[in-house]
Amino acid sequence: LSAAQISATPTLPPQTETPAGATALLDQARAAAAEARRSGALPTPDNSLWRDAIDLGEAARDAAPEDRETLRFLAETYSTLSWDSRAWEAWETYLSLGGAADEAAVSAIAEVGRELGYARYTAGSLSEAAAVFRRVLELVPDNLEATTWLGRIALEEGRSAEAERLWRRVLELRPGDPAARYYLGRSRQQERYGAAASDAFNKGLAAYQTDQKDAALAAFVRACIANPGFDEAAR
Repeated sequence: LSAAQISATPTLPPQTETPAGATALLDQARAAAAEARRSGALPTPDNSLWRDAIDLGEAARDAAPEDRETLRFLAETYSTLSWDSRAWEAWETYLSLGGAADEAAVSAIAEVGRELGYARYTAGSLSEAAAVFRRVLELVPDNLEATTWLGRIALEEGRSAEAERLWRRVLELRPGDPAARYYLGRSRQQERYGAAASDAFNKGLAAYQTDQKDAALAAFVRACIANPGFDEAAR
């Protein structure tokens, strides 16, 4: 990541003094995490050593909800354990309270965002996935994966002009990429003939290429009905 990609907070707002009890809990949480690393324990919430680190960190956060050091510890620990939903929430809270978006933080957020966005995409929550990927791009404007996923989501939701813009951006980031060229063509096709006709046409192509001619014919017919001017579907 280049320095220009990182949206760092230049001046952190003042933070109230952290209660001594919260500081002690954070120290214990850090010690527990260090012990878990030394032991080579599998980084999972089900492991007792990592579970102790999480429990102590969360207790420290409960005692001082706006302590940036505690929030960063939890964000980093959740990230280590691939607990993506909690890591995302902790990082966002940390940043909202003035935490520094340094290179390590932004790199971790981008990784968590990739995993969380993909999970929401595969669950069918396209708008939630898009929100995660947009946030990643706010922090890392040249993030290829976030741009790619936003291009796919825009195309699937029928926002063809936005999809075309995003796929052009993917080609700027990775010139000559065959998948990006394909989806850019799909975006232009969708813009010209409409989402329904374009979707039916491409389903027809997929069926035809696997010798499912009845299904292909039905799909091409749907494309022609959706847009009578779709000459390629008619052919």
